[in-house]
Amino acid sequence: MPKLRAGSLLANARHNDGDCHIWRRPICIMAWLFPAAQGPRCLADEYAGKFETGASAPVTPHLKFLDGLRGIAALYVVIHHSCQASYVGLEMPGGLFFLRWGRAAVTIFIAISGYCLGLPVVRAGFTLRGGTLHFYGKRARRILAPYYVALAAGIAMCVFLLTPAGLRLAWLSNPFIIRAIIAHIFMVHNWSPNLAYMFNGPLWSVATEVQIYLIFPSMVLLWRRWGSIYMLICFFVASHLALYLSGHRGSINYLFVFALGAYAAERSLDERHLRALKITFYICLIGFLALPDVKEVYQDLIVGVGISCMMTLCARSNFWPRAVLSLRLFTWLGGFSYSIYLIHAVIQTIYLDTRIGLLPRFPPGPLRLLFMCFGLTPIILGLSYLFHLAVERPFMTVHKPRALCKVPEVSLQGDPRIQ
Repeated sequence: MPKLRAGSLLANARHNDGDCHIWRRPICIMAWLFPAAQGPRCLADEYAGKFETGASAPVTPHLKFLDGLRGIAALYVVIHHSCQASYVGLEMPGGLFFLRWGRAAVTIFIAISGYCLGLPVVRAGFTLRGGTLHFYGKRARRILAPYYVALAAGIAMCVFLLTPAGLRLAWLSNPFIIRAIIAHIFMVHNWSPNLAYMFNGPLWSVATEVQIYLIFPSMVLLWRRWGSIYMLICFFVASHLALYLSGHRGSINYLFVFALGAYAAERSLDERHLRALKITFYICLIGFLALPDVKEVYQDLIVGVGISCMMTLCARSNFWPRAVLSLRLFTWLGGFSYSIYLIHAVIQTIYLDTRIGLLPRFPPGPLRLLFMCFGLTPIILGLSYLFHLAVERPFMTVHKPRALCKVPEVSLQGDPRIQ
């Protein structure tokens, strides 16, 4: 790796925009909207403290474009579900084709999660700091409490708002409902097409990701002993073979997408192959747009490879998506994107299937879509932020970077899909 600039971390500290008075200096408006312009040019610069000062532990980089990417993905999922609900029983207009890719947003979340869990592994010499049990404990603390609260909200909605009062006890005592609740509690409902979307539909992907976390220590072991290429080959074969043998259930192929994200974290510290990464990214982008109706397993591959290349490029250089993804609005949304993802479907269902509230109702069609996007979505974001403050934030780990030079405190927090 080429020699890094010794003073880059100190320079970044001086560029903290907290001292910038926007109302006095109009030029700072651009700095507020495009904070990436103030930050380091690449991930390697953020590790300058490690390479030049000999610090005992590297500074944890705060890659704002990742916050923005998960914020955009969460917002897209909300709008995608709004579009589905607005054209239920109707043919969706061709002009809204770009709102059909809800699964692609989940694939992006999985790749981001692999990337951000892979970064500390790479920094630690391809080992899990604290061991496997410590890793499981941190993941459980971060994931489970918000998940179970969102699950309880979904069940309560079904019992008290969607079921007539005289049938609630019978509904709860139904063996199928009991089996569904147990499957959701143990986070295995994603393996059953009949159970996957009950109570709170988006929870299926949280269960899928938790199952990937259980396998991650084995991935790290294989990564350390055999190297990244063999690790990718093994998990590509294993995940797609398991997907085939299970009858395409459980979305187990996301294990390979997660591995791609982890590999992208390793490549982010390598200065080579920038041109090849850009070519691969554009091939995947064109392929994704040209093949909108391709099978899910192929779409997951295209999106996984493309987004992994993009994350590597944004971390290593000022690749053009970085400035867009670093916009304040998107990074703010990224800070509570897990909460958005967990509860937005419950709020949408309450609006669509109950008579609670004073919100206007529209029949399926464009008027419903317009209201759900521009009227209901801001309400969802506000309630999601309150959910984040009350339920999610108390379980978020605060990372305090250690270095010999003083830098702004940073972390990779928010949606667990990017940790």
